[in-house]
Amino acid sequence: MSNKPQRLGKYRIVRELSRNSSAAVFLGQDPYVDRPVALKVPAASIAEAAPEETRNRFFIEAQTTAALRHPNIVQVFDAGIEGDTCYIAMEYIMEGATLKAHCTPDRLLPVERVVELIFRCAKALDHAHAKGVLHRDIKPTNLLLTPEGEVKIGDFGIAYINRGNSTDDLTLSFAGSPGYMSPEQVQEEPISGQTDLFSLGVVMYEMLTGRHPFYAQRFSEVIHRVVNEDPAPMSAYRPDTSPVLERIVGRALEKAPANRYKRGLDLASDLAAIFGSLWVPARDISLSERFHELRRLAFFSVFSDAELWTIIRGSIRQEFSDDEPILTGGEIEDAFYIIVEGSAVVVHAKKKMALLNEGGCFGEIGKLTEGARAAAIIANRHCSVLKINETMLERLLPECQLRLYRLFMKSVLQRLASVTEFALKHLG
Repeated sequence: MSNKPQRLGKYRIVRELSRNSSAAVFLGQDPYVDRPVALKVPAASIAEAAPEETRNRFFIEAQTTAALRHPNIVQVFDAGIEGDTCYIAMEYIMEGATLKAHCTPDRLLPVERVVELIFRCAKALDHAHAKGVLHRDIKPTNLLLTPEGEVKIGDFGIAYINRGNSTDDLTLSFAGSPGYMSPEQVQEEPISGQTDLFSLGVVMYEMLTGRHPFYAQRFSEVIHRVVNEDPAPMSAYRPDTSPVLERIVGRALEKAPANRYKRGLDLASDLAAIFGSLWVPARDISLSERFHELRRLAFFSVFSDAELWTIIRGSIRQEFSDDEPILTGGEIEDAFYIIVEGSAVVVHAKKKMALLNEGGCFGEIGKLTEGARAAAIIANRHCSVLKINETMLERLLPECQLRLYRLFMKSVLQRLASVTEFALKHLG
């Protein structure tokens, strides 16, 4: 397809967005729901050489991506054929930015921002892998950034979907971008979701250092380095790299799948744990001290010692000084917080609505409703909190999760009563 079509199915074509050797993407307009869409069509040379194969591949891509409903995966709306041209209608990401823009030394993002973006990608991949889908081409140009700063995985053009909902021990032909492929992928050995996690590790290394871990000028040398050579430590390029972050990226880039992260959720959990330590100063407190600190709180009285240790290992302890915001209004939070020392104030419209003391929890309303917070939480003098985010919560045993949710719901009801009483007393 060398010329811009005027229409594809019901979609009016506005302009061309991008083009490469395999496909072209156009900006289209859906007249029925009045929204812009990205329309992907195969390159003319490919479509003409193998029309039936091209059509099948395109519709497999559409079916694969449409089955994945996740906020960090580009959504597919529709697919169809117009004359001899097949197309896929997808979510349109305005401005067309990708993570590639932040892979050079002069345009690196802050470490905590990189960790956040890769965390979201890891969770999205975990969702895809649970559906039996392997992306097989994770690289910076396939990780899109929305104007709001959200990251979305796109281009499932060479993805594999296992109808049996298992991604173990699959042997597939050589496909992908060599510099981002895992050792087993470039050697055409059996692959699993771990090959996508290796690719994501390459992206993370590149975003943190501005350098590709396996860069070489010749294709054969790139393959050799992917299979045989470990990349230079990130601290060689970025001296402030923490040892913990170095270990996380190193584990993602392990040559042997057995030594690599098994699931995206495992990688996401480690990233969530380090995220808190990147920006929150905390006193050096041992795990044993944390255990006794939590055991004295009534909130944790219903948990066994084993469950409490699991919660400690799957949470982050953060400290805040007087009047320091813990959460601000308008944020969408995916974590629960429990006050383990000190107190905090609930503030709405610049008015103090309630006081939260030790054992009090917050963040649960936004998490349960998946909406933005209306109120802010401000530290009242010194305040220490335990943060349990969604990823960490998912790794707890079901019965432990259930107990936590019951306590959070009880907290919601108690705080509603407290806020009502506070409002009547101070505002009424």
